[in-house]
Amino acid sequence: IVETGVANGHSTFIILKALEKNDYGTLTSIDISQKAGVLIDSDMKKNWNLVVIKPNAKSIRRFFEKFDRNIDIFIHDSNHSFFWQSLEYSLALPHMSGHSILLSDDIDTSYAFYNFCVRQNGVAFILYDNRKLFGLLKI
Repeated sequence: IVETGVANGHSTFIILKALEKNDYGTLTSIDISQKAGVLIDSDMKKNWNLVVIKPNAKSIRRFFEKFDRNIDIFIHDSNHSFFWQSLEYSLALPHMSGHSILLSDDIDTSYAFYNFCVRQNGVAFILYDNRKLFGLLKI
């Protein structure tokens, strides 16, 4: 699993708990702050790799160029601009297989998720509540 955007680590905590319960998998999280993930206890960090990058396209490109594993689940929850969402999706895609899932938070902030789904000829699933939209696309 690769996630972008950790902040205090709510989602990270839930993912790591699921990995622990299933006794399988690792999570690589990308953030722009060394302080990201303050909610993560030290005993939970055995399945977690936090990668701190600079907030620019060159840094995220460099991460994906060096990333040498397949991504089963990619979770976008960082910069929600059209450019940044599109960039992350396109960089993660070559690491994903026909079994992978792309998840994206706050898909209502731009048309990036919609455009990506159209380019992939994919059918998106959208979870929503009264304040936000969350997208899922099977690759």
